[in-house]
Amino acid sequence: MAVNIGLLAGGWVEFVAVGNSWWQLATAAFLAVMFTRVAFIWHDAGHQQIFTGRRGNDTVGLIHGNVLVGLSYGVPSRSCGAVLALTGTTQTAP
Repeated sequence: MAVNIGLLAGGWVEFVAVGNSWWQLATAAFLAVMFTRVAFIWHDAGHQQIFTGRRGNDTVGLIHGNVLVGLSYGVPSRSCGAVLALTGTTQTAP
């Protein structure tokens, strides 16, 4: 997780350093990959798959989702839990 955060920060530093140039396309591609990686960590934290305790997963989810990527951590966690409660299994959940 620390490597992902470091690479994401490096991408933003590159974004500022490159300035108004065609090289921003490469920066945009790099940041797209990094946002996806951070969003996967957010997703896994929402499913409580990183730590055994809820507090650690919630902390990681809030940092990666709300702070780094701009995704709400709470809404998908609640809605996914509601879907699983209705279906009773992860096999039939959308």
